[in-house]
Amino acid sequence: MSWRSLTLLFTMIVVIIVQPQRIVAIDKTISNTRHVTVAVDPALPPFQFKENESLKGFSIDIFETIANELGLTYEYIFLPHHQAIEALKNEQVDVILTVPYNDVLSKDILFSDHYFTSSSSLYVAYGNSEIQSVEDLSERTVSLVQGSIEYDFLQNIRRIKFQVASNQKNALRLLTVNRSDAFIGEPHTANYFINQWGLEDKYKVVQANVVPVYYSFVLRQDEAFLLHQINEELSKLRKNGVYQHIMEKWFEPYQWRRKVEHTIHFLTWSLVIVLVVIVFISVWNRKLQKEVQKQTNALQQQVLETKNNIQFKQQILDSSPRGILTFDRSGALTSINQKATLIIGKANLDMKRSIYTEIPLINKLLDTTLFNQVIRHGEKILGKEFNWELSENKIMSIRYYIYPLYNYKREIIGLILSFEDISLEKYLREQFFEQEKSRALNQLVAGIAHEIRNPLTSIQTLVHLIPYKMSNEEFKKELVNIVPKEIERINQLVEGLINYVKPKKSKSLIEIRVHDLIHSITILFKRVLEQKGIDFHYHHLPPVTITCDENQLKQALMNFILNSIDAIEERKKIEVGHYQPKIEIFGETTLETCIINIKDNGMGIKKENLDKVYEPFFTTKATGTGLGMSISKQYIQEQNGTVQVKSKYGEGTQITIAFPLTERGYYGKDSDN
Repeated sequence: MSWRSLTLLFTMIVVIIVQPQRIVAIDKTISNTRHVTVAVDPALPPFQFKENESLKGFSIDIFETIANELGLTYEYIFLPHHQAIEALKNEQVDVILTVPYNDVLSKDILFSDHYFTSSSSLYVAYGNSEIQSVEDLSERTVSLVQGSIEYDFLQNIRRIKFQVASNQKNALRLLTVNRSDAFIGEPHTANYFINQWGLEDKYKVVQANVVPVYYSFVLRQDEAFLLHQINEELSKLRKNGVYQHIMEKWFEPYQWRRKVEHTIHFLTWSLVIVLVVIVFISVWNRKLQKEVQKQTNALQQQVLETKNNIQFKQQILDSSPRGILTFDRSGALTSINQKATLIIGKANLDMKRSIYTEIPLINKLLDTTLFNQVIRHGEKILGKEFNWELSENKIMSIRYYIYPLYNYKREIIGLILSFEDISLEKYLREQFFEQEKSRALNQLVAGIAHEIRNPLTSIQTLVHLIPYKMSNEEFKKELVNIVPKEIERINQLVEGLINYVKPKKSKSLIEIRVHDLIHSITILFKRVLEQKGIDFHYHHLPPVTITCDENQLKQALMNFILNSIDAIEERKKIEVGHYQPKIEIFGETTLETCIINIKDNGMGIKKENLDKVYEPFFTTKATGTGLGMSISKQYIQEQNGTVQVKSKYGEGTQITIAFPLTERGYYGKDSDN
């Protein structure tokens, strides 16, 4: 078992052991700690439930782990959610566990970051074939929890009858005793009770994912600092792996089997890699030993023959991996080593009587001009390359060097020509280039994964609004108009990846209206910005047109806005209560240029990081990929645009994008056909 696996197992055991099992938990050793009253609905397993006079469940484990880290003491009070909300407002309790996020309630109470995402499901008896979805509930009786998000959602269906209960357990009971035709609620809790009652073969889910539900802790409006502490601890739990262990404990036992499979897969590949490395090292070691032994023997031989200068000189030349030749001032060959003989292929020629012009390869390398430059002026020719055609199908790549040859008086008496066969080196260089291309492809894949989140965010935002604005005609038009476009953008991103591997002729850039493009983006972010309390201003640009790839420019602009939102969220954590977040989009035009500015008052960028924002994989975010800015800049530059970033840490950031106007430039009544 790997060290990582042992560490995860140890952490899991510690989490399970240290979980408090008492209804009231007070640490006597901590002085000056805060005591909080916590409202709990005990009929919501596996999130929270009583067993053997102890509270257990996913939410209990999460809260008690956070409380222990913050030094809180606590006691639990059992209340249904709707009563707990009133008790919170009346300051009878301090915290409520496992509360679904609600826009209306968020105006009066504080919701923590959600720590579990679920969605309501619709249950009916197996014999009921008339109800297949929530659209079939008209003139039917549905049981659900009083004041729940499902209750608000079903208000949009006409002529529906309700049987409300104080908790999920009682609402599900109404279905099992035939007092309702269907039940809608939390699927994990419903499945828990159905299994406990032995009714698995009597009731079924006919529609999952009816309403998205985001569970959070709830606090009073005056508990902003405690909320900030809880959110910080939730973030730490996700980063250090404790959250995952608690999740697997209550919801995903099958994860252990999957982890074992992944571990086996990883170990198998690791073993293969280790074996390959061992074989490679073994082979390399043998070659290295042989080469060392060869060089050692050559050196020993040279030491033994030092008294014979001519033989010593020849052995040095012959041991060189390069071909070496010397010529006198007239161009006559005075010496040649074995490597040169092999490369030239003139072993049967009497090289001592040859002039350099009589040897075809040398005549190509050492033409009259170069010969005179070296002999007369003492110039050096370094590292030039030349392709020598040996036959129709074979070409040798040669790198050569030419030096003047001096006597003891520093007079030029000839020249030295050394050259080497670099065919293998060029082949390896080409192989390295292909490896670099593969690495670039990997970066592109990572970029596609990052960029595909933008259209998904847009689609998710609109889908979440469906239950609340489905009756709004303007919203329907936006939904029908925007969702297909965003899906097409995802398709084009995937096509772009395919085109990189198997390129096809690129499409021409098109003329777009800048105002229409930015307006479509502001629609997508409107809901997100409202939820996050960000003041958004879009100052309409003049009616101008530019030529670009609409999807890629839209992708880049959305990246910049998302970065602004992240920077604002970071500053919110520090400046609680008096900070008013704001994002502005404004622009200007010159005779030839359209300028778009995106400005925020978020956390900003540190001065030492400002020059690194476009570097691939550079990011200061805990979960960022570091590709958004790099890819956005690439998109803009490929379409003849420019982008600049100005930022001051603690004050905000402004991104300025500039594009040349089209020939038409402005459009309007006189120019727009």
